Amino acid sequence: MSESRGDSGVGSKSRTPALLVEGLKLTQIKGGKQSTVSSSITVTQTVSKQTPILCKECNKSFENKRNLKIHIRTHTGEKPFECGECGKCFRHRSHLRTHSRTHTGEKPFTCVVCQKHFRQSSNLRIHMWTHSDRRPFPCNRCERSFYQKSHLRDHTKSHSEECVQ
Repeated sequence: MSESRGDSGVGSKSRTPALLVEGLKLTQIKGGKQSTVSSSITVTQTVSKQTPILCKECNKSFENKRNLKIHIRTHTGEKPFECGECGKCFRHRSHLRTHSRTHTGEKPFTCVVCQKHFRQSSNLRIHMWTHSDRRPFPCNRCERSFYQKSHLRDHTKSHSEECVQ
């Protein structure tokens, strides 16, 4: 169960958690057809009411046996999905699929603003911040701000180097 907020802003328990995505345009191409989602959208997923299945190793709960079986690989180290090109192994088929793109050069995710291509949707999501004014990570030693925490971390090192010289 998760918390859901209504118009009043007061939290209430709900069986249908909502995810709010604001201000980004995402383009998806399926079967040769392109669709764009923009502005603010709410995605709601119904949570199963069945009794959760627990991992005996760490007590993490799962909705079904399939998800538990996949999770158990984190404890056993099993990596059943092998790359035919280089032999690297993965716990998840989706990770193998993403890895395979390094061999094929495929970059199926495209920025609608600058047409830059990416191998992973998560990298496109991060890239989209370059087109916005939002910079939530300010440097406490100068006026600069960054859209990624790692960029702030790298920048902070430049201040340390100034002191050494």
